[in-house]
Amino acid sequence: MDIQLDFVVAKDEPPEVSLPAMVYFYSPFSRLITKLALLRLKILWDWTFSERDFIDHSRQAAAVLTDFVRRRRVRNVERCSTPMGFKQIKHDLLDDAPDWRLNMMRFDSNHIRRAIPLKVQMLRHYDHRFAFIDVVYVALRRTNDFRLPSDVREMAVLVERHVDPSQLTVSHPLIFAEIFMRFRRDYSVGATKMGNVRNNRRCMGQWLISTYKIVRFDLINHHPLFDIPVFDEWMPPIMPRISSTS
Repeated sequence: MDIQLDFVVAKDEPPEVSLPAMVYFYSPFSRLITKLALLRLKILWDWTFSERDFIDHSRQAAAVLTDFVRRRRVRNVERCSTPMGFKQIKHDLLDDAPDWRLNMMRFDSNHIRRAIPLKVQMLRHYDHRFAFIDVVYVALRRTNDFRLPSDVREMAVLVERHVDPSQLTVSHPLIFAEIFMRFRRDYSVGATKMGNVRNNRRCMGQWLISTYKIVRFDLINHHPLFDIPVFDEWMPPIMPRISSTS
C-alpha cells in the first residue's frame, strides 16, 4: 500500500489556518493502471491532455458545482453537465427540499485536499468517441474558517440546530466530505466556448459532468491545537459573492 501524508496551511495571513494531517491509503497497482490509461488517452486521442492540468481544473469544477448545487442554481448545473448527468443531479439533490448537510459544504478549491482519478474509459459509439474519467475528492474545512463573520455565525447555527451537542467535544468541528464525479468528453466534436446562462448552452467538446454524488458527509471533532485565533479589529479583504436565488 502507498501512504500519502500532507500538512496543509492556508495562504491567508493573518490568520494562518492550519488543519490536521490527512493520511490516505491507496493501492500503487491501481494508481499505475489509472496512469497508464491516462497515458493511453493522451497518445491515442488527445496529445495535449495533461493529467496535472486536468486534476487541477477538476478541483475547481468540484468546488464550483458543489456551490451551484448548494445554492440550487439549476441552470448553471445544467449547462456544465451532460443531459443524463443533469437528470441524475436534479433527481438526487435538487428536486427534494434543501438539506442542511449540503448547506454546510462550502468548499473552495483549496479545501479539496485530495483529488484521485479512479478509472478511465475510452468508448466508441457510432461516430462518437467518448472519454470518461472517474475522480473522487476529499474535502476538509473548519466551520469557523470563513472571512465573513456572518458565515461563521450561520455555520454555528447549523451545528447547534442539527448536531447532538453530546457528540461534539469542540464548538467548531471539521466539515468532511467525499465527492465522486464522472467527467465525459466527446472527442468527435470540436470544442466550443461556454454559452451564457440564459441560452443554457453547453460547451460541446469539453469535459462535462455526467455523474455527481456526495458519497459521505461528516462533522469531525478536532484537537484544540488547531484553534483559529480571533481578530476583532482586522479582517482579510472580502471578495464579492453572487447572492443566492433560492
